Amino acid sequence: MKNRKIIGMAVVGILAIVLLAILSVRQLRTKAFEKIAESRQLVTTVATKKDISQQLSVLEDYPEVAVAVAALPEATDYDMFAIPGLYQAVSLNTETGKLARCHEMTPQGVTVNDDYLFISAYCHDHQHNSVIYQLDRKTKMLLKTIPVEGQPHLGGVWYDKADQQLFLATEEDRRAAASTLSLATIQDYELYSDPTPDPIKYTATTQLQNVRRTSFLTGLPPFLVVGYFDRGHRGTLAMYPIDDQGQISSLKETAGGTYEISDEKTAQSKSATQGTATQEATTQETTTQESHFQEAGATSDFRKDFDPQEAETIDTSGVVKKVQGVAYYQEYMLLSQSFGHHDSSLLLFDLQDTVGGFTGKSAKMKITFPPYLEQIAVDGDRLLAVFESGAAAYRHKTSRQMEYVLQLDLKTLLKSVKQSK
Repeated sequence: MKNRKIIGMAVVGILAIVLLAILSVRQLRTKAFEKIAESRQLVTTVATKKDISQQLSVLEDYPEVAVAVAALPEATDYDMFAIPGLYQAVSLNTETGKLARCHEMTPQGVTVNDDYLFISAYCHDHQHNSVIYQLDRKTKMLLKTIPVEGQPHLGGVWYDKADQQLFLATEEDRRAAASTLSLATIQDYELYSDPTPDPIKYTATTQLQNVRRTSFLTGLPPFLVVGYFDRGHRGTLAMYPIDDQGQISSLKETAGGTYEISDEKTAQSKSATQGTATQEATTQETTTQESHFQEAGATSDFRKDFDPQEAETIDTSGVVKKVQGVAYYQEYMLLSQSFGHHDSSLLLFDLQDTVGGFTGKSAKMKITFPPYLEQIAVDGDRLLAVFESGAAAYRHKTSRQMEYVLQLDLKTLLKSVKQSK
């Protein structure tokens, strides 16, 4: 009996020692991982090998851009944001799911809210998950690197301030799609919580009909504007309503003459599209940016029984080829156009005068930008522009690399158009 007690106590003691050993090993591994994670995060923050003066020297060949950049109140540092991860980024290896260093991250999209600037990027070698960078607008420091599911191109991002969520250009089953990430989900996500962390989970994903691919996107509340890039032919713009729950809805054709909008949230915003005063009635007749393409007698209104996983619209229009991004400012639509190592262009269209469609000839202004201009975004009277020329796949193709997100004063940039009116 005594021997049994001694043996039992010995077994318990051995189990306790083993358990302590396991816990100690785990703690050591965790500490070691945290050190590795911290060093990787610091490396990712070192985004560029160029300083602001070098970027300004590039802009000397683009005087209209340079003047609009210098016109900002923060002219001391020109309010530029170094693009993270150009020379080394942290993401997840798509095969192993483990944290890995990526040297091929290529920036695509840019958007902001009051506190943060978000940049999207994909791995050019398709070995790592695409990512979202979250930067502090005041300090310009990288706060988080956020791998998303899979390897979408992430050609566009847009922050929906009304619903506090980020829209992303994605794909679902090789079809055009748009996904959302709530700000709360972004704030809660921690990449360095585990050696094999999961990518962030989308809040929702909606397949989109009427476009071949979600090449870029932006918001014109209460619409999500999605575009398809075409290298050799005209591209496509499509508009999908965003309902009161922040979900993408459908715009269907019915009998009648124009768009009949009965949703109060929608009716109040249409004046921004047309540059006219909002009508008193909550139900109004109006046209969208592509109304000149529609046949007389066509009409559409919101489907209330839409499938939240799929959306379609009749509100589509053709645009010039090689479009990389779209943004809206007052009564204007701006398109960024680029492909290859040649100079990029910013095209300006007056939404109150769209006769002839969105072609190069009907543009009210064309401004030359450095090569490889990607998404553009409007924030108040500012235009933000991100470039992919600093990424490994493109930096050797041009000497005019832009490794910072530019901010430009729109009033200065569009001064000549305003004066001509």
